[in-house]
Amino acid sequence: MIVRFATMADLDQVLKLTQAFYAGTEGKVGVDLDEKSVMERVRDEIENHIGFVLENDGDIVGMFGGYLTSMYANKHIKVFMETTWYVKPAHRGHSFELLRDAEKLLISMNIDKMIIGQWNIGERERFEKVYARKGFELFEQHYIKELKHENSERHSKTV
Repeated sequence: MIVRFATMADLDQVLKLTQAFYAGTEGKVGVDLDEKSVMERVRDEIENHIGFVLENDGDIVGMFGGYLTSMYANKHIKVFMETTWYVKPAHRGHSFELLRDAEKLLISMNIDKMIIGQWNIGERERFEKVYARKGFELFEQHYIKELKHENSERHSKTV
């Protein structure tokens, strides 16, 4: 297993991982998957060296990505904000290898902080304990509310 920066050659496999992740959530995410959006996001992550893959004998079995920002109160503190982290079920034992190696790559890029999250789709308490053991502290919790618009179909495009 190796962890490396994602490349444009990985796009199709990363899209398949994204589809597998969404299928596994059984609709609990509350957002329809838009293939074009995923491809745009992955391209951005690749171009900015903030998309990582877990590769096993040429097969992409995991992905980890996000975006770069800074702390609101201090723009000099660079932050990586994770938006996607998924490993195929057969390779889940390597999930934290992916996280660890992505951390190392971010450190090499002089990123100061990493923020990871978990969607509320189950096992939150277990993951909170695991994250704490990995050195993460609870920083902020997020709540989400869908805002109703006149054009309620504007975000319903699916793959």
